Amino acid sequence: MDTYAVTLRPKGSHLGPITAQTLFGATCWAIDTLRLTDVAELLAGFSDRPRFVFSSAFPFIQGSKGLVRFLPQPALPPASMEHVQKLAEKRAGRGHGVQFKGAVKNILDSDVKSVKKAGYVSEGLFAQICAGEWSSLVLIEILGDKVDTVGATGGPLWLTDERKQSWGTIRPENSWTVVDVQRNAVDRVAGATAEGLLFHETQTFYRRGQAGLWFIVRAEAEVWPWLEAAFRYLADTGLGGKRTIGKGHFDFEPPVPYTLPDAPDADSFITLSPYLPRFTGDQIEAEPRRYTLQTIRQKAENKFPGPERMQVYSGGLRLFGEGSIFALPEKREVFGRLASLGTVNSHPVYYNGLALPVLAKLGGGI
Repeated sequence: MDTYAVTLRPKGSHLGPITAQTLFGATCWAIDTLRLTDVAELLAGFSDRPRFVFSSAFPFIQGSKGLVRFLPQPALPPASMEHVQKLAEKRAGRGHGVQFKGAVKNILDSDVKSVKKAGYVSEGLFAQICAGEWSSLVLIEILGDKVDTVGATGGPLWLTDERKQSWGTIRPENSWTVVDVQRNAVDRVAGATAEGLLFHETQTFYRRGQAGLWFIVRAEAEVWPWLEAAFRYLADTGLGGKRTIGKGHFDFEPPVPYTLPDAPDADSFITLSPYLPRFTGDQIEAEPRRYTLQTIRQKAENKFPGPERMQVYSGGLRLFGEGSIFALPEKREVFGRLASLGTVNSHPVYYNGLALPVLAKLGGGI
């Protein structure tokens, strides 16, 4: 399978996050609309042979001296109390002007929380973490020296000083913002907004020309013409909700070859997509080591009229979030599975739980 990166230049705001499921579903609808292949038959074959897999979309910042891409912060274990105490001894003994207890408190209140709250890390820092070079403790030790943080909506951005220099005069903390926009529904009988019809939508806005999104897609060579045609279609129709009123519209730049970190002696993998693992009996395909969980209540899109209608919500799913770490049972290009949610107009409806893995050397103690 070939791996490519696709850059999305926003034309306006979009609703909610652009996840791997959003990209997968939109691409499948585009392939079906363009009549490139029988999508139902294509997806039925994914149980034995996934033909393509997406990462979620992550932010980038366009500096005056280059593009800085970000990836999700891996779910590294926090530094142990023993390590914190040793670091406090170093700081108290090298002229920081703080007593030991004060140094411990400062590390716990500031540095440890900074590592935990990081939203995204730069590509270079992500690759070094995958190579086993930097743990949470090492990140704490070099914070402000070799690694810097920038405040951003959704959590601080972590990056190496070298990458930060490429921003030039850009102020990255103002590159995007996430806001809750109040909306109202109209009672068709009353002809006005009645009690209980106010609601909020989460929208993301970007500073034009300064920030946007990018994602990674891995696919077999024979399906690439379908994907490229689908991306051109989605550039006209948009991604996510409220597309017909201008939300979620992007310029899709042509896919470019991309190389993910690949530790030769990998013992783990980090997922770049919400991950729904396969099971063989009671055995999970990859043992979770450090992870976050997401509860999904998926809406089924009834894009075309027909005799059958599916309920709006199709039940809950529990998935592992982006940045989660798993033991590596064997090297694969794709992990996970599609979950069957039901049928609409006699066609099966799936939720995409396929994970794009990044192989890493993180040690068995995670």
